[in-house]
Amino acid sequence: MLRVGEPPIRMTNISRTYRPNWDTTHVPMFHQFEGLCIDKNVTIAHLKGTIEYFVQEFFGKNCTIRLRPYDFLFTEPSFEVDIYTGSSNIGRAGWLELGGAGMVHPNVLKRRWY
Repeated sequence: MLRVGEPPIRMTNISRTYRPNWDTTHVPMFHQFEGLCIDKNVTIAHLKGTIEYFVQEFFGKNCTIRLRPYDFLFTEPSFEVDIYTGSSNIGRAGWLELGGAGMVHPNVLKRRWY
């Protein structure tokens, strides 16, 4: 998307992803959800609100999230996103890792290598 146009950019993408290294806890194919928002005055509060909205619409209104600090190469700050599934429609109680998230690192936008 960064090659297609100039900010502001807002996009989502859902697609199948395949991994060559899988085991009993990781399936070889999964669905990946990706979102990108680049604009002025976008904050972590917007990111968290977007994740909360998605999780509650997809997994149920009683599902809650937590963001744990993590280190991803192209985002700063970066987070692992977990959902609490005890009262959702997943059927399994406890915290479940949903994926990663973060704010686009300023160097990604400065380098203009896209």
